[in-house]
This record gives sequence, structure tokens and C-alpha cells, in this order.
Amino acid sequence: MPGLCGVCVKATASYTCPRCQLNYCSLACYKGHSTRCTESFYEDQVRVELQSHRATEEERKKLERVVAELSNLGVASPEEEEEEEELEAEEKAEERLMALVAKAERGELNFEDLTEEEARCFHSELKRGVLGQSLTAWEPWWVNASIVSLDLDSLDDDDTPPAPSTTTLPTPSASSRAPKPAHLCCTPGREA
Repeated sequence: MPGLCGVCVKATASYTCPRCQLNYCSLACYKGHSTRCTESFYEDQVRVELQSHRATEEERKKLERVVAELSNLGVASPEEEEEEEELEAEEKAEERLMALVAKAERGELNFEDLTEEEARCFHSELKRGVLGQSLTAWEPWWVNASIVSLDLDSLDDDDTPPAPSTTTLPTPSASSRAPKPAHLCCTPGREA
């Protein structure tokens, strides 16, 4: 039998609290009758609802992966860090090489510009003869020089100078050249 509202004591109670069995007349009276009673009721309802929806093993693992990814957000893995370091090192090495090439093209490259490791490598390649094989043979400029001859008699009163005639000296063949001495101090007729 409905009685008087246990909260406001003014209206007829139409409802009963599921927790404490108190009669009340409206939602306002239900919410105001006991926050501890209503809060625990809502908590129990949520808990029951969550327990009725148990996740499968696959769903649980998927959720764990998502949570792990979110917790590691912004943190690079060791493999990613190594790759970044390698790329940075390669970029620095390439920049250094380009700077050395630019110095070499300007004719400003010195042995002191090399690092200790590069200097050791240079000496090693030099001793093995690898650098000598990659360089072309040096020819003095005068071997391929041309001779310009002018006719001095034609320079008397003309305003326009005559066109010079150029003749290129024949380059000596390998057979006509004198054999190279074995040592710098060795010349024909003088041995070390």
C-alpha cells in the first residue's frame, strides 16, 4: 500500500528505493533521500553491466596492445633510434665529404683537413699503390705545347697584324724517349 513520501513527507509515495526500500514520490526525492544509497545503486548497476559483457581472450589482447601503444606514444623503439642515428651519421659523413670535395676543387684541401682515420686510410692506400693506379700519368705542359711563328717583316706598316701560324711539335713516341732512371739520383752513366 502506498503511503506518504519518506523524503518530503508531503506527497503520496508512488515508488520504492531498490536499495533501502524507502518510499518516495518523485525523482528529486529519490536523488535527495541518500546520496550514498543512490551512488552505490548506480555503481552496482554499472558493475553488473560490465560483468555481463566479458571480453574474449582476443579482445583482451587487442585492448592490451592498444593500451601499450598509447603508453609508449612518443617514445621511439630501440630499432627506430638506431635507424635514426645511422641516417644522421650518413648525412654528416656525406656533408663532410661534400665539403672536402669543394675544398679540393678550389685547391685548398690539405692533409690536415683529414681525420686521423682518413689519414691512416690515405697512407695505407698510398703504400699499396691503389692511389697511383687511379691517377693518370702526368705529362709536362711543354710536351704538347704549340709554337707560334710570326712573320716580322709583315709587321711594317699594316694596321692589321697577320694571323699567326701555329705548329704543334710532334710528341715523342714511347720508343724515342729515353728510358726512365730507376732512381731519382740515377742518370745515364751514373748508378746508385
